[in-house]
Amino acid sequence: MFHKLFVFLLVASFLISACGNMPPIPISSTPTSAATLTPSATVTPTPAPSSTLTQTPAPSPTPIPTSTATKTPTPVDILAELEKKGVIFSTDTTNKIDLGYGKFSLHFSQGILKRSGLKYIRLHPQVMENFYLQAMGEFMYFNRDYYPEVYGDFFTFQLSVYRYPEDETLLRKLAREILDSGPAPLKFDVGNISGSVNELDMYLVSKDEFINSVLPTLDEMILTYIHNPGWFVPEKDFDIATYLYGNRLVVYAYDLGKPDERIQYRDSPLEILYFDPVNLYWGIFKTWKDAVDLLQLAMAPEKMKYDAHRHYGRDSSMICLGADANAGKLEKCLPYIRYTFTRGLPIPPTPTP
Repeated sequence: MFHKLFVFLLVASFLISACGNMPPIPISSTPTSAATLTPSATVTPTPAPSSTLTQTPAPSPTPIPTSTATKTPTPVDILAELEKKGVIFSTDTTNKIDLGYGKFSLHFSQGILKRSGLKYIRLHPQVMENFYLQAMGEFMYFNRDYYPEVYGDFFTFQLSVYRYPEDETLLRKLAREILDSGPAPLKFDVGNISGSVNELDMYLVSKDEFINSVLPTLDEMILTYIHNPGWFVPEKDFDIATYLYGNRLVVYAYDLGKPDERIQYRDSPLEILYFDPVNLYWGIFKTWKDAVDLLQLAMAPEKMKYDAHRHYGRDSSMICLGADANAGKLEKCLPYIRYTFTRGLPIPPTPTP
């Protein structure tokens, strides 16, 4: 009885702090078809006047790049231009962490949070580190054929769409070992983009912002970037636009999922969610991991594309250690959910299994 009262009070306090009724997002009534992979999706680079991106088979091994990224305009310039178009990233919904061996930032636009009414998001530092290392570990795994002399340890196991790694922390451990030595070489299969990376900036936006502001801005500023990497379930409505700047991988992403994901549930993307802080917390995880999936698809060589179209980090080890949302074991998560959405709370202790 006390637990039910506690969860009721949590939801009630969240509702009071949230904005009023939000307009529903139009949802297609078309029934979901069986999921199939579509390898023929196009990859759209910037329409530079004198050059285009081409899909080039990687030599083996690939020379480790110093950096082939465009130096101007800067990410700050792009953000300023987006702000002029109404795409706003508040400091209250911006998360940054400097880990010493790397940097990670996760930004939420006002557009992606419009329906939820969220005005404040602050993820636990351990969750931020998990997000960063898991993403980098998966990127390294799907780059192992390009840089076998760097990623030799990633040949000792095989990722598969049919199972998670036996040790769910393995990719994070190996990524940390690589990053302790400096930026990690990464190459995209769908475009002539490569560089050495130890900073990851992710900007999560609404579909409208992505289509009508992000892509036009990147086109206007003549950046070499990648979006629509292909090889995803055709009825899934999501995309990324990514580019390199020095040692920084900058990513813009939106996610509306599939029609059967557009419900108020933990497996739904953040843009369509409202009301329940538990669902919203898992919605952050869902939207982040879908962006990671698209990035590794863009990196993976052809023979690894199938295994690259899924994510290999579990929520129970990434965002709420020791808890299983599907089994209703949320007690250990509640302090971190409250911390994430409530201004002024002290950082809870690092979660343990």
